[in-house]
Amino acid sequence: METILVSLLSITALFLMFLFLKNYASRICAICLAVSVTWIILLVLFWQGYFGDKVLIGLLIGQSIVGIYYLLEQKVSERMTIFRLPFLLSLMVAAYTLLEKFVMPAVIFVSILWVLFGVIYIFRTHPALRAWATKIMECCKRW
Repeated sequence: METILVSLLSITALFLMFLFLKNYASRICAICLAVSVTWIILLVLFWQGYFGDKVLIGLLIGQSIVGIYYLLEQKVSERMTIFRLPFLLSLMVAAYTLLEKFVMPAVIFVSILWVLFGVIYIFRTHPALRAWATKIMECCKRW
């Protein structure tokens, strides 16, 4: 059976199970949890040498990254949204590390981004940085 079909069946079955359990734990997102459990299982199987489709695992992890990104965006104050890019790229580096390898230059680059965005955040009221801070925070507002 094709790995994509197995994943689709897994996500559907887990979704239905978590949807049923939602009556007992109303704060869970059944789709998010189903996708996450599926890629975690596939990742463990990949690490053990029983599953080889890294593209499929990467797609599923990417869905979780976007879900985490949007969830956090809803939970933080608007002024903290200035850190969207470093946060998203940090999740991407973490996912890459899970599937491939640890890449120090990528970690250094993301760390530098955190520092730069931190400086913009700290000095966001300074006239020279106000426009940049505003552009960064408004770039992804829902239309």
